[in-house]
Amino acid sequence: MMIGLNSFGQELESKSNNWISLSYVKCLEKELPCECQKKEEHSLINLDTMAGYINLYNDLIYDPNTYKLKKKSGHIFEVYYSKYVTERYQDIDFIVGILRIMTDTLNFIDNKTKNKTIFIKYGTYGNEYKAYTNEHVRLLNKAFLKRNYPTLEEILHTDSLGCNCNPELNVINIVSSGRKAWILEQSSDTLFIYKWINIPDTKILDLKIEKKLVDKYKW
Repeated sequence: MMIGLNSFGQELESKSNNWISLSYVKCLEKELPCECQKKEEHSLINLDTMAGYINLYNDLIYDPNTYKLKKKSGHIFEVYYSKYVTERYQDIDFIVGILRIMTDTLNFIDNKTKNKTIFIKYGTYGNEYKAYTNEHVRLLNKAFLKRNYPTLEEILHTDSLGCNCNPELNVINIVSSGRKAWILEQSSDTLFIYKWINIPDTKILDLKIEKKLVDKYKW
């Protein structure tokens, strides 16, 4: 993984689909991805009902937990994983939660906390990471436009942008396009955009980031 630039009614029978927490979407109207992810029990889901798997992202969106899906009835699925139990000499299924898939919403009930998280579909079938980074740019652009500011593409004079929260570098918000990258920071009621000057070619976890202010906005 390149450092900083990379770090997801009516029964829905689908292939791979990406879902984003509704509370997370609402949070992004006021705060940046990293700050919002810290508040979420479950932020993203990528699932394939045909293949019978689900990737569930908890708080910081980085490495998901991958579980199996078992159809219970209609549009209700059981989320579980299997583990070999020595005392019983066999694999035992452990229930993680229950999800209900509708045409445009997905409800997930966590078996441990009993909390329900509502998700909405985003992106298109295909690359899970690209869909996630593109969706962040789209949602951030909505927040900029709501405040009568230009979009990120207009501010940075760059197209094909992606945005993610990188937990490896002290949890920072990064906007990138190819080998170019910018850092978003929020302090009180101001959002700052910095150009990342010293992007390394290899992974350096203790990198001291050099940045230059591009612009700031009342947030």
